This record gives sequence, C-alpha cells and structure tokens, in this order.
Amino acid sequence: CASPAIKRSIRYFLRENAYTVVTCEHAEDVRIALSIDDYCLLVTDTPFPDSTLEQLLLRHPSLPVFHIAAHMPEIRPQPPHHVQTLPFDLDEIKKLLRPDTGNTEPLLLGKFEILPGKSAIRYKHSEINIPKKEMELLLLLYRNRPEIVSKENIARRLWPQAPQERDSSINVYINNLRKYFSPDEGIRFFSVYGKGIRLESE
Repeated sequence: CASPAIKRSIRYFLRENAYTVVTCEHAEDVRIALSIDDYCLLVTDTPFPDSTLEQLLLRHPSLPVFHIAAHMPEIRPQPPHHVQTLPFDLDEIKKLLRPDTGNTEPLLLGKFEILPGKSAIRYKHSEINIPKKEMELLLLLYRNRPEIVSKENIARRLWPQAPQERDSSINVYINNLRKYFSPDEGIRFFSVYGKGIRLESE
C-alpha cells in the first residue's frame, strides 16, 4: 500500500486478530516475502493492473488479493482478486482471511528435510534446531534457487526496520548453513561477489 492511513488501519486490524503482517513497498518486496512464507492474503492499493505484480501472482494462484481502488477499474479482475473502492470495509478483508496455521509440510533439499514450522532441519531422523533468522535466510534461498538473491534483498527481508550494514551477519548465517548441510556434498551455498548468494542442490 502507498497510503499510510490504509496501512495503519489494516496492520492494526490484522494484528488484533493474531495475523502476521509484512509491509511491502514494491512488487520485489512482495516476491521476497512470498518466497519465505505462506501468506493468506495480499492487500494492495497499487494501480490495477500492475504488470509486475500480476506476473508475480501468477506463481501464487491461490493467494487471495484484496485491491483497494480509488475508482472501479474498467476491467473487473477475476478471482482470487477482489476489488473495493474507497472507503474500504475491513469486514470484507476478514471474509477473505483463512487461519494462519503455518507451514507444517517438510521441504526436501538433497538428503535433508527443512521443517519451517519448527525452525529445524532433519537428516537421517535427527533434527537440528536453527535460529529463526537463519531459517528465514534458508527459506529465501531455497524458494529462489538456483537464482542469486542479493544481499540487499536478504537484509531487507531479515531486518526490515534496519537493513543497512548487515553483510557480516549474513556471512555468519551462510557459514552456519554450510556447516548444517555439510553431510550432503550436493548442497552448496555460493557467495557470488558483488551479486549475492545462490543455493544449489543435486
């Protein structure tokens, strides 16, 4: 959302109902957020249709989208898109929400299983708990593999309030991830100078 008033209203409403809220300023921010977590609703007042956002949402066809428009667009969007003109009704947002139960299904990476709900990884029936930030970084790289994720984007996702000067923390996390996954030589975390981090697996 571009409107501070709309953002405040929606953020307060969702947090009061025990939902996690992530604020994104650009379509790239939405891509990063969706690559880490499974969200139950996207609320936007971006001019509709936004081609970059639309292309992104094609990869997430089940994600409901609540679009707040200054006026009704000439072409009505198809479900799961929902459009409402200002002033919008928070009850309409509530109807679109589904319970935020978290991701309980393990994700496969080489010989490992990633357990996002537990913030853990499993190898040969043994589980290793890892810090939340390292899990967020792992999921970001996992869901964008084998593409490079820039350190700037990593920092913006892991530390949205203060992303500056986080290179040293990111390097520590990457080194830790390499140690966790070292039993599987097919899993590699590449630091690409001047570009970012890439995860590859066989």
